Amino acid sequence: NDEEESEAEDALVVHRAMDLIQSEFDPRNWSAFEQVALKGRTATEVAAELSVSPQTIRQANYRIRRRLRLILEDLVE
Repeated sequence: NDEEESEAEDALVVHRAMDLIQSEFDPRNWSAFEQVALKGRTATEVAAELSVSPQTIRQANYRIRRRLRLILEDLVE
């Protein structure tokens, strides 16, 4: 089905964008981003595991998401 193919292509683009920017971020921040954004965990849960504040997790998540949006805009154009 065309919709499923489109979703698969979108997922590939997002994963490619993530590959392109991952090296720009601290590995701990990237791991926290994956836990929150991809696995649906809360910033509070991840923060407790990493012994940082939930705000630290939210800030890292925001910065990575913002960078991801920018790279996706460039890839789609």
